[in-house]
Amino acid sequence: MKFDFLGLKTLTVLSYCLKLLKKRGVVIDLLKIPLDDKKTFAMLERGETVGVFQLESAGMRKAVTDMRADRFEDIIALVALYRPGPMANIPVYCARRMVKNLSSMRFPSLNPSCARRSG
Repeated sequence: MKFDFLGLKTLTVLSYCLKLLKKRGVVIDLLKIPLDDKKTFAMLERGETVGVFQLESAGMRKAVTDMRADRFEDIIALVALYRPGPMANIPVYCARRMVKNLSSMRFPSLNPSCARRSG
């Protein structure tokens, strides 16, 4: 059995913060926070990730600025790649996501499916 204690700690902190804010009359619904906020992605692109779960280490800051993430799927990919082994593919992913034409794919019929995911 595997436990994600970091994730549990983060959820506990979020719950605590929501309760404190509610006491002050501020109610926030985490499910209504937009995943496409341009200001947030601009902040991430500048490497301002201190306090952002799983993005605050120096290595992740460099990776997220190199990636120039502009959608939530980019963050998902980065977190998945930032592991021993797959980490070597972060520069490849960053380079591929900047390519507008993926016609060099081995199976062009996959272009519609893979284009949004950077191959």
